[in-house]
Amino acid sequence: YEDLLAAVGIVCDAGAELDLPGQDSVGQLASQIVAEDIIEELYRASVLYGATEPGRKRSGSYYTPAALARELARNVAENLTERLAATKLKVLDPACGPGIVLLALNRCFEQRNLEADFFGIDLDPGSVFLTRFFLCRAGLPPEIAASRVLCGDSLRLFADGDSPFRSLLESGSDTVFDVVAGNPPWEIHKPNSREFFSLYDPDFYSYPKQKALIRQEEIYSAFPGSRKRWEEINQNYLEKAEFYKRTFLHQGGGDANFYKYFIEQSFRLVADGGLISLIVPGGLYCDFGSGPLRSLLIEEADWLLLRGFENSDAAFDIHRSFKYCYFVARKEGRTKAIDVNFFSERKSDFIGSGAIYDAAKLKRFSPHSNIILEVEGATTLELLEKIYNSPSAQYLGEAVLGGFPLRYRREFDMTVDSSLFESRDALEKNGYRSDSGGNWLSGPWKRRGQDDADDDDRGSITSSCGAYCIRTDSVQSIRLPLYEGRMIGPYDFRKKGWVQGSGRGALWREKNFEDSLIEPHYLIDADAYRASRAVKGLKTGFLAVGSDTNRRTMMASLLYEVPCGNSVPVLYLEGATVQTIRWQLVLTAILNSFVFDFVIRRRMAGTNLNHFVIAECPLPDCRNIDEATIASIVHLVALLNMESPRYSMPLLELGLSGRAITGGSVLSSLERRIVMSLIDVFVLRLYGLSADDLFVILQDSLIGEKARGGGFILNKPEPCLDELFDKVLIDFDHFEQEPDLEKFLSSLADELPPVIKSGNYGVNPKGFHRVDQNMPVWQRQTAISMLLAYLEKSKGEAYLDGIASRYADRLSTDSAIIGNRNLDSLPCLVDVPGKQI
Repeated sequence: YEDLLAAVGIVCDAGAELDLPGQDSVGQLASQIVAEDIIEELYRASVLYGATEPGRKRSGSYYTPAALARELARNVAENLTERLAATKLKVLDPACGPGIVLLALNRCFEQRNLEADFFGIDLDPGSVFLTRFFLCRAGLPPEIAASRVLCGDSLRLFADGDSPFRSLLESGSDTVFDVVAGNPPWEIHKPNSREFFSLYDPDFYSYPKQKALIRQEEIYSAFPGSRKRWEEINQNYLEKAEFYKRTFLHQGGGDANFYKYFIEQSFRLVADGGLISLIVPGGLYCDFGSGPLRSLLIEEADWLLLRGFENSDAAFDIHRSFKYCYFVARKEGRTKAIDVNFFSERKSDFIGSGAIYDAAKLKRFSPHSNIILEVEGATTLELLEKIYNSPSAQYLGEAVLGGFPLRYRREFDMTVDSSLFESRDALEKNGYRSDSGGNWLSGPWKRRGQDDADDDDRGSITSSCGAYCIRTDSVQSIRLPLYEGRMIGPYDFRKKGWVQGSGRGALWREKNFEDSLIEPHYLIDADAYRASRAVKGLKTGFLAVGSDTNRRTMMASLLYEVPCGNSVPVLYLEGATVQTIRWQLVLTAILNSFVFDFVIRRRMAGTNLNHFVIAECPLPDCRNIDEATIASIVHLVALLNMESPRYSMPLLELGLSGRAITGGSVLSSLERRIVMSLIDVFVLRLYGLSADDLFVILQDSLIGEKARGGGFILNKPEPCLDELFDKVLIDFDHFEQEPDLEKFLSSLADELPPVIKSGNYGVNPKGFHRVDQNMPVWQRQTAISMLLAYLEKSKGEAYLDGIASRYADRLSTDSAIIGNRNLDSLPCLVDVPGKQI
């Protein structure tokens, strides 16, 4: 690229004397065009950036978009103190790449008549050369550029005795930096075996753990130098890790990440009163491992500004759902308030109007880890305050429901415990069959109707297909379904069924609610389950992988006597009584509510819904809630979620039974959405919220057409939602004396006020407009929830209680209707703590 740089220089020099009226010289304009349009291509050819995508990922180095660098520079300039602005600033980019951030700062400072000396460090000689060149084009003498832009590791540079920058940190020096800014590497500091061995076998990434270990030994044999090279990589990692551990003291748990090292190093390098501004992953403001760094920036500095983005416009060569941000912090005092704003992507409008996030909210929303919630604007912030400041609010990680402590557990690890897992298709080839409760049994299964089948005997178990039976005393071994994330949906224990394949290449099919059969990929021996730490009895499992822009973020289901993989963590209440079962159903209702999802969508910047993310979410303690509301929730959750013989025992303990125990839904698809919406309104009562609060949560969901354009807005159109629902309720009152809600919803035309239906109306990506988006508007769960909440607001709680009771009555309290065949299908072969079936 040296020839290209030389040509660029000639173009700039040739236009240097051609001044345009009111404009910069042609040479300056050419330099600006070069800096923004050509520099990216030059950098993409550099050594550190890498010629391939894996090369870039290994270094964690990504080209900084010029527009983002200019925005960062503007915010740095606007937050300089008067004292600093009056001096000649010393500015450092500790991982300068091709100098994009330094150039942006230089141009911004020149426009504001600010004086500054610029310094840069980078590991890559090509990047250093580019930075020197463009600083020279900006007017810096070559010999000065060569002395201020150095090649080296800025994380270690100042630890070396012969460092040319060592003097800058000596006691009493006046050359500590006034501004440290840049876009440091983002990669994890840890050897990646899959990445290394894929150099020898391109398919290595796709191998499961056991096969990968075997293939690793084969590679050692086929390539004699590979073992030594891998050992050297690990040794080098250990040496560096020890250095980083001694040097950087605010790193927290989780994987070591270079961006976190650079934040702490920048804090050390900046002078008192100086500014730090870095472009880093969004994990800075919400990850567990970044907690100590957040505390550093909040308690030992004044964190002034935070701007967050999603990579949906592919600004960086990484996944489009990845979140990144930049921040500005001043090294003085403590944080009083942070000016926050979050975008859906770099080129789009604001999601909202932004907000001032004061220290009191930081402490209330996240007392232990200082997470900064992604709030769109003042309306969102006010509702979050209302939820968190409710007298009944408690943090999930410390919660008690009905007097029973709430606990979290991960049961089986899909890698560590893989030796316990057996593929369902292999076991079925060996004679295993599933019963109607979802256990796989081996033994002398016989076709029903044969003379010796004993299919009418209470001591026999019927297969899930209904064609076979086996005597309980003839069962030889039992396998239980291992739950994986894809099998879980809201109030749904069989959302998907495994068909074939494994890992990311596995094929799963969507299941309808008429089919209550569980179709896992893997099974576990019942004895291994009994001996494990897995939670026995009734528990709530939830999908551990999610996103704040999916249809739903939290998706939870009641589970009974089944093992769960690490993609399905469980929440359970201590103690094995009927009361814990009741409150387990209430917990499941809360987790699946729009209120809970509203909160958790603002706590996530990644895709891992782990205990750290949920622990500081607010749960209502329900101590002052009337029994009728709790009973309604219990009945409705059981109706939705316990539609299999597997749940027979907890249903009987609750005094509930009926058709649900036989398997298959007693509800149509629309009826299920109505029941879920009823539960949502009851959960509003638990939180002390109103219909107006639910309108804030669901306000983006009444979009009649898919929005066009890139804008995301928070301001709501007229007419207001109250006027809209008043009109709908007039129709509702005239529909029937005893209104049939399903018929009424089906009768409504799929129409909304024109301004709401407008194709130019944008939506909040964190909103719930994707829920049931292919359904008619008035048959979506979001619209039904708002309608029912407004119905309660207009007619009172008793009116809504009456509607709920008509659905709850689908679960009979007369256990005599359960026939022998259903009892035969109970999952009686697994011990339940506290009793023997």
